[in-house]
Amino acid sequence: MSGVSIYELRLTGFDFPAALPNDKANFRIVGEVRYITSDGGFATDHVVLPGLDTFWECALDKSAEPNYVRAEGAASFDMNKVDAWDGLMLMFKATAVHSVKLTVFDVNRQDAWDKIKDQLGPVIEAIVSKASAAVPAIGGPLGGLVKNSLGDASADVQGYLLKRLAGGGDKVLFKGSARLHTPTAPAPFVQRIAGQGTSGRYSVEVTVEQVTSLAAPA
Repeated sequence: MSGVSIYELRLTGFDFPAALPNDKANFRIVGEVRYITSDGGFATDHVVLPGLDTFWECALDKSAEPNYVRAEGAASFDMNKVDAWDGLMLMFKATAVHSVKLTVFDVNRQDAWDKIKDQLGPVIEAIVSKASAAVPAIGGPLGGLVKNSLGDASADVQGYLLKRLAGGGDKVLFKGSARLHTPTAPAPFVQRIAGQGTSGRYSVEVTVEQVTSLAAPA
């Protein structure tokens, strides 16, 4: 199949309600992107922003913290304070981009899950890796169904475990999704995902961009 490219999906904006209590103004985002692979199949990738071991701080009394990203005088991220590495959601090879889903968590800084995830992290990563490797080994009609479904079994396992790690014990503040248009270089495609959540309206901006066009596989 022709038209395979490398795409970047980035977080490029985040607004939260001005009425959100200060003790809830700390965020972790789970992103999920669906796309079509070079062989015409479907895939779903997942990411935790800014990471499993950190979060974005916006509490006004935490402005001295290194992960503080709140814009001056506004209930939003100052994207100049967001590290480029942290803001890059995913890089992936695809022939077309389908959609994105975002879940915003209020991080419970002292959650019991956070206290043990350093020990569980390697175990969870091993489970995810084994789950991903096991899917191609499934034969017969079931294997074909799993391989060609929109978001295969390994993607579901990965999504569940990452959400458990990212938001275990934490509160979901907002969830939203949208179709994405497949961008053509050099113009990126920008999508705003907005809606009602805890304490008011949220708006998350993501940008998908074609980085490199690849030759069709032989």
